[in-house]
Amino acid sequence: MTTRASLLLAATALLWPSAGFSIPQPPHDAATHGVTCADCHVPYGALNDPAQAAGAAGAGSGPTTLVDASKSWSADAWVDGVVTVLSGANRGKFRTIVANDATSLTWETALPFPVATGDLYRIGKTTELDIETRCTSCHNPTGQAASMADVSVHLVRGGRVVGCGKCHDPHNIEPNSGAGHALVRVAPRWPTVREPIAFPSGNPANPFVDAAAPYAGVCEGCHTQTAYHRNNASGNHTHNAGGACTQCHSHKANFAPAGCDGCHEAPPPTGAHLKHYAGPTDGVGYGSTTGAGAGSTGYAFNCGVCHPIDFSHHANGVANVGGGAAEVDLSPLDAPAGSLKALNPPSASYTPGGTVRTDARGFAYTEGTCSNVYCHSRSEVSVPGPVAEPGSAGLPFTGYPVSYPPFAVDRVQVYESPSWGGGALGCAGCHAYPPRTEYTSVVAGAGDSHSWIDDWGYEDLHGWAHGWDPIACGVCHHDTVTERGVRSRDANEWSVYAPVPIAGFERHVNGQADVAFDPVPVTFSNPQDLTAASYDPVTRTCLSVACHQQETSAPWGQPYRWWNSTECNVCHRN
Repeated sequence: MTTRASLLLAATALLWPSAGFSIPQPPHDAATHGVTCADCHVPYGALNDPAQAAGAAGAGSGPTTLVDASKSWSADAWVDGVVTVLSGANRGKFRTIVANDATSLTWETALPFPVATGDLYRIGKTTELDIETRCTSCHNPTGQAASMADVSVHLVRGGRVVGCGKCHDPHNIEPNSGAGHALVRVAPRWPTVREPIAFPSGNPANPFVDAAAPYAGVCEGCHTQTAYHRNNASGNHTHNAGGACTQCHSHKANFAPAGCDGCHEAPPPTGAHLKHYAGPTDGVGYGSTTGAGAGSTGYAFNCGVCHPIDFSHHANGVANVGGGAAEVDLSPLDAPAGSLKALNPPSASYTPGGTVRTDARGFAYTEGTCSNVYCHSRSEVSVPGPVAEPGSAGLPFTGYPVSYPPFAVDRVQVYESPSWGGGALGCAGCHAYPPRTEYTSVVAGAGDSHSWIDDWGYEDLHGWAHGWDPIACGVCHHDTVTERGVRSRDANEWSVYAPVPIAGFERHVNGQADVAFDPVPVTFSNPQDLTAASYDPVTRTCLSVACHQQETSAPWGQPYRWWNSTECNVCHRN
């Protein structure tokens, strides 16, 4: 049955054989945003002025050339525009212009007949970049879609641009994903080497990439030189394939990586984030367990130390049991070897707090509790004995160094349970301050040489320092702390240390004991110069430490009993 619409279509095709036909539809219609045809379809600047964009062909025209001596075009101004012949043998035929000079146009595919003198023509140049101009007249900071500011072009390698019209159909007349997806074409118009390309993709986890053959996702279609998601089998196709590309590559930023602070602060200033990561924002990375830029202000524990390593967990709407927080994952499973996370026991966990809070960007969080996490733990030593004494029947003294029969040294990791967002933990927040062992759990002062309370209740080793000021942490751990701080003794004459600031967070809580000696002499009866001292982490041995006098090689945790003259004279050799 003939309808009024079909007659109108037929009439339009006869009158304007080169023109398209469209009916305004949401969101570009009068009812939705007050949009009319004339809002976009108006002459575009001086270039489309009728005096320059229409005329009659003159002598010298042919099947691939049109000459009009009355014109004064700028060279190549009409490239990518369209010339339509309005009369003569080629009436209704049109070609894409590939070059022009002041008075002539050229195209590649020949017309059926040479252009004749007097043939009328019209030129139009409404490219995807002209569509760009129309789109940004509304999609700007003060227009209909302020949130879409600065989306004018998608810059690609070599400085080429992809205009709005390549991916969007402003009329909603070509097959597309609908107004709910911003009129994205099902088959975008770029590039010819990968057609059709589709949105949404065939990957239910990421509408932008297939992540597998035929690599026809809307992002993959154009990519030939990127590191990730090319339109062929080369390159990396696993990169964040489990989450939408726009989580990190926002439309507002021309799909350039927006950085972690594009959605939320990096790191957020909530809880203990700023203490755990004080490095540069561009060093933050979801799933990363390596840090960057740690120094005197804080650690550089990257996101993956406390959150999932798998990117598919990012922005997936899953919170912890109890809700109200981003997903926290402290399990060492799949953690990279050598990372702090790999040092956690399988029981490491986070329990959300009872109050759900909201940060400045509207993200919910709680101040819960971390349990069984390596970073908040200490190694406790026990040496049940026996430990043979030099000069006894079990260990006849034959000279230095003393070689002890094997004895048991047991080490157990003890964990604290700090509150996220709680107060500063201080030096005693995770480990003893000072680290100290006691008889009877440790005999002979063995296993740990920090400080030992002996059989009679006296303090020995570095904490005692033969009655001089207790040896400061920074004397032997100078890369971590530099201030020696106030040291004193209590009523039992045991050492007491005042807190000192951390100077090198990259050396503190890094999975190993870092020993570096203070270049400033330490004074007992006389100054002891430690500039030649060193430490062997493999054998846990201090070398050439002046404090040890004649003991040039001092194993950490070797037995010491002041009542045994041989052990007492290890240093003095009386």
